[in-house]
Amino acid sequence: MVRILVLVGIAAVSASAAARPRTGKVVRIERASRALSGVPRMCQLQADPLNQVAGQCYGPAPSAGDTVTVLDAQHVIATVRLASVAPMPDVSCADSGFWMVTGSPISGQTTFSMSSAVIDVPLDPRSARVGREDRSPSGRQAGVDNVTLAVDSNGDGVPDYDLVTFTCDDSDTPTTGGQSMCLEWYASSGHGFDRVRLDRVRICP
Repeated sequence: MVRILVLVGIAAVSASAAARPRTGKVVRIERASRALSGVPRMCQLQADPLNQVAGQCYGPAPSAGDTVTVLDAQHVIATVRLASVAPMPDVSCADSGFWMVTGSPISGQTTFSMSSAVIDVPLDPRSARVGREDRSPSGRQAGVDNVTLAVDSNGDGVPDYDLVTFTCDDSDTPTTGGQSMCLEWYASSGHGFDRVRLDRVRICP
């Protein structure tokens, strides 16, 4: 439960001209935490003259037919249905978690600039957007990781999902000069963030 403080001003006027308003008092109102469902996967998509939409996804492989929601800082740009998924050639290992995808818009339209997109979580199509999160919820020392993407699923100005990234080794430990990128997803519980999944993207020499 999340507690918020609401200042309620109470003014009482008595029959006497000498009576004064009583001072305000603080009332605590309990607000239920909003339950989130699903764990996001991140993609980056853009318009493509050959395939309508193309880009890459990270983590567990998406599937042809999956629906991806494309966002910017103002709103949902488009929803896209994936048509093809293949391991990224040349720069990744067979089990890298790095995927080349194509698709076509279901609604809206992608731009020729690469935009953030997510799979697997319900987003409000009218108000979801990329949020702003200045501090990593991981609790690690500053500079070890970064918030790469914050997702505001309902447009209330508060991120519901944070994607934290850092270079890591094969044990998912932060390290400098590693050949992998770890992607940690955090979901808001209403009173903080809980880690819900870690994916590792391997970049092979």
